[in-house]
Amino acid sequence: MFPTINKKETGVNLRRIMDMRGVKPKDIQEYLGFGCVQSVYRWLDGVSMPTVDNLYAISKMLQVPSILIKMAQLNRRKTVLDVMRKRLPKSREEQRSYMSRNSVPEYRYINYDLELVKNEYELVSKSIMEMQMALDKYNQTVQFEVDI
Repeated sequence: MFPTINKKETGVNLRRIMDMRGVKPKDIQEYLGFGCVQSVYRWLDGVSMPTVDNLYAISKMLQVPSILIKMAQLNRRKTVLDVMRKRLPKSREEQRSYMSRNSVPEYRYINYDLELVKNEYELVSKSIMEMQMALDKYNQTVQFEVDI
């Protein structure tokens, strides 16, 4: 099981941020220099994903710090790795037929190196922690004005 990006969820989040900023798909098309707006609609509908370069450009246009994008990606990866690291190397499958006395138990084996997954999980967790510390430090040193 490899970590993947959810295209639908990405499209929903992109549309939400665009709505918050008052940005239209046509604005993104012009900003990126596309000939037509169809690619942007395909991203918003979850049909396809922007390239890394386009995603970075959109994050700058929408004023979304790249650290937040990176943290979201790492959190998703951490979730997948967490499921993988908790699996046992060999687990017994649930019996489907209770009628047969001679049924042989079936087992499921993982097809990845559990130690590598655990190490990757620790690295991702450490990266997230460092980013969170940097954000916390920034939030404690920068004064924000908020209208109430």
